[in-house]
Amino acid sequence: MTIQIPFSIHYLFEGENRHFYILASNLSDCEAIRLAAQHATESLLDRIAPDTPRDVAQLKAEFMGITKVRWNEAV
Repeated sequence: MTIQIPFSIHYLFEGENRHFYILASNLSDCEAIRLAAQHATESLLDRIAPDTPRDVAQLKAEFMGITKVRWNEAV
C-alpha cells in the first residue's frame, strides 16, 4: 500500500503569490513545476507533459508566467 503524503506547492503567477496542497507518494521539482502550471491555467494547451525534463518544464512555466516554484511536505 502506497502512503500518501500531503505536500504544499507555492509559486508566483504573473507576480501574484499562489499555493495549493496535493496528496502524493513522492514529489520532485519537475512534478511541482508541472502541477503549478496545471493549477495556474485551465487551458489544456498550456499543460506540461509528465516526462518533460526539469529545465524544459521550467522554461515553459516561465513563458506561462509561473516563477519561483517551491514545495515541501505540508505539516
